[in-house]
Amino acid sequence: MKPVMLLVDADSYVMASCSLTAEHDDEGNRINPLFSEDLEDAKIKFDNLIQNLVNTFEDMGVDCSYMLFLEGNGNVRKSLSTDYKISRKKRPQPPLRADIKNYALSNYVSYEAINVETDDVISATWHTYHKDIDLIICSPDKDLTQLPCSYYDTYWNREDDKRMFSISENQAQINFWRLVLMGDAGDDVKGVKGIGKNKAEKILPDSKSSSFAGGRVYRQYLNAYGLSRGAREFWRAYHLIKLPERGITIPDLTLFV
Repeated sequence: MKPVMLLVDADSYVMASCSLTAEHDDEGNRINPLFSEDLEDAKIKFDNLIQNLVNTFEDMGVDCSYMLFLEGNGNVRKSLSTDYKISRKKRPQPPLRADIKNYALSNYVSYEAINVETDDVISATWHTYHKDIDLIICSPDKDLTQLPCSYYDTYWNREDDKRMFSISENQAQINFWRLVLMGDAGDDVKGVKGIGKNKAEKILPDSKSSSFAGGRVYRQYLNAYGLSRGAREFWRAYHLIKLPERGITIPDLTLFV
C-alpha cells in the first residue's frame, strides 16, 4: 500500500493568518484594519489552519504526512509577460506576511519555490512522485486542476461536501484548455475577450473528449484577434498557464513519508 502525502499550497494560509475578520459600522464601512500586527496571534492562526486541514483527513480515516509549499523570490513567468500579476502590486500586503512565511519554513516540513510559482513546484513534484506515493493536492488554486490528481479544495468559501474530488486525465486536459481560453484575471493572463466561465463551458463541455480541445481554443483566438495576433496571444496564454512536469528543482519526498 502506497504512503499518503498532502501537497499543501500554503500561500493562502499565510495570507489568512495575517488578516483580520472584517468589522463594519451601521453604514457598512469597515472599522478595523485589514491586517494584524500581532505576530504571535498570526502564528497561532497559521498553526490552527494547518492543524484543521490535517484533522480533516484524520476524520476521513486518512493516515498521511504533509508538506507545505510557499512562494519565494523571483518569477520566471514575468519574462514571458511584463503584465503577469502586475495588478497584485497595487494591493495592500500584510506587514507580517514575510514573518509568517519564515515561521512556516522554520517550523514545518516545507519547501520554498524560488524563481517559479508555488504551483509549478507542486506540479513537478506530483508528476515525479505520484506513481510511488498517493499524493493529494490541497489548494484553492484552479490552475492545479489541470493535473489528473486527487484534489482537496481549500478555498475558504467552498462547501465541505464539494472540497474533495478526483480529476481524470480527460477532465484535467479540459480544465487546462478552459484556462487558456478564458485567461486568468487574478494573474493578469489575457484569454479570448468576452469569454467567461459559462461560454467556455459551452465551447469545451465536460462530456466531450479533450482531444479536440486545443484546436477549438486556438480557433477562438484566431477568430477574435486575427491570424498573427491570435497565434501570439494563444501561445502566450498557453505558456503562462501550463504547469511543468519536470525540469525544475523540487523536494525529495522520500525523505518525509
